[in-house]
Amino acid sequence: MTIERNNFPIVLTIIENFGLSSSWTGNAVASANPTNFYSMWKRNPHTVLYPDKKSHTLSYENSEIDLVRLFSGREKLCDKEYLDKAVESDQLKENSVLNRLLDDSNEHNSAFHLVGNIPGPNDKYADINHLLSLLEIIKNHNIFRVYLHLLVDENITGDPDFINDFLSKIKKVSNCEIASVIGQSYFDDSNHDARGFSRAVKTILSGDGDRALSSEQALSFKGLSRSSLKPPTSVVFDNRYVCKLGNFDTVLFFNHNNKSLTKLILALTTGIGFFSRTRLPKFLKIATMFNPLDQDFDRLQILFYRNSTKTLAQSFFSANIDQLYLSDSSRIATTNIDLKGEIEGSGGSIKELFAPIVQGANPEHYDQVLDLILEQLSISLEQKKAGFITFLIPVLSMPNINSFAKMVAVIKILDNFLPKLENEVFKHNGAMILTANHGGSEKMSDRDNFEIINSKTNNPVPFVLTIPGYKGYEKTNERVVANRMFYDMIKKSHFISDFAPTVLDLAHIPIPEKMTGKSFLSELKTEI
Repeated sequence: MTIERNNFPIVLTIIENFGLSSSWTGNAVASANPTNFYSMWKRNPHTVLYPDKKSHTLSYENSEIDLVRLFSGREKLCDKEYLDKAVESDQLKENSVLNRLLDDSNEHNSAFHLVGNIPGPNDKYADINHLLSLLEIIKNHNIFRVYLHLLVDENITGDPDFINDFLSKIKKVSNCEIASVIGQSYFDDSNHDARGFSRAVKTILSGDGDRALSSEQALSFKGLSRSSLKPPTSVVFDNRYVCKLGNFDTVLFFNHNNKSLTKLILALTTGIGFFSRTRLPKFLKIATMFNPLDQDFDRLQILFYRNSTKTLAQSFFSANIDQLYLSDSSRIATTNIDLKGEIEGSGGSIKELFAPIVQGANPEHYDQVLDLILEQLSISLEQKKAGFITFLIPVLSMPNINSFAKMVAVIKILDNFLPKLENEVFKHNGAMILTANHGGSEKMSDRDNFEIINSKTNNPVPFVLTIPGYKGYEKTNERVVANRMFYDMIKKSHFISDFAPTVLDLAHIPIPEKMTGKSFLSELKTEI
């Protein structure tokens, strides 16, 4: 099952939050009854992709990490898993960037500021041991001016036992001081209050914010100067100087969810994002544990740099195939830093065509957004601008889809869009791959708690390959397609790391040795 070189392009469609589950509880995909999707599944070669070969229960980091997995042809650990290993193996202690920062702080007798989310009991992004290990390393370098700037949410502020346990663990390891506490939603993507964000940044930068007399008081947001103020808010201790950043100080983001803290990293590295003009210390050093995959800052020092070698996109580039990315941001292409014009040798071009309207789209206008995407895709196919086209449909994860009924409605709109997309690709003798980078909409609630869940899941995602002229499986079983899909999930499955090798196999491009995944293209020829 291959495509001749003159029969390009390959159009890859990635649907966010579109997983597969045999459970009907909270399953917006099943409730939407997407008949066009089921029809594509029934007519075309297909399989399901699991997120990890070792475990299906691990918590994954964010969409960018999932896209790295999808494009790299090998499993990638999320930040939490990566740091767990770094702490256990002493990689953190031996990290050259961290040691350079510590030596520099010693030389200039400057302060070390640690910024990040308080790791909660079931935190998907961090563990308290990461922070404790960092504090121990800093203490061993004889740096005594160590300040914590903590981001918290309401779940933690309402748990005094957790707060006391957290504070006792911190005090046992180090004599650091908690300088500021900031409500998590100041950095939430859904919070568009420029004044609030500016105030949060200035709390860290210059000590502006409500005063608190003790760490317990700060972390619980109680007894502040404005008694009517409710979390989230920003608080600092009575000593304003403790929080103020100075020349030669180091700010290290010790853990972060990209969505929450990328804006803050941007503000401190460039000064962009303040409500009013604020001067940054001239020699302030900014560092982070991992590179924010949506951004690349000259001033930012990175402890653990995520660089995928020989990804799917690089392989197409090396084969002199032009690539086009359609998305609401540069998230797809920049999952690999090498795609920023630094790939060695000559080859195809990589272009990014953004559709900002997608990001702020209302679910009621979703069909119009998809039509705009289809229009851009049609132009590119007609002009033969690229041989490999990728676009991300991100609307399924929008914060304003906050109800089960809305999600079902959006999936129905998406389902009606699929035949239009398939026909457009077929008009140009192309192949289309339909998949997802992670699940979510198939589990919007559980049996015990029927509140809306917007987090992603580790459920498998679909892989459907449509090729013009393919007649479908012979003697197709006429059972309910959804049941067959669940049967496939048990009997025939592959992994996200297998995705990139399969696409390269489809395009007759050699699979790099560093890709640990295996192509399953040949297995799609026979009935499952």
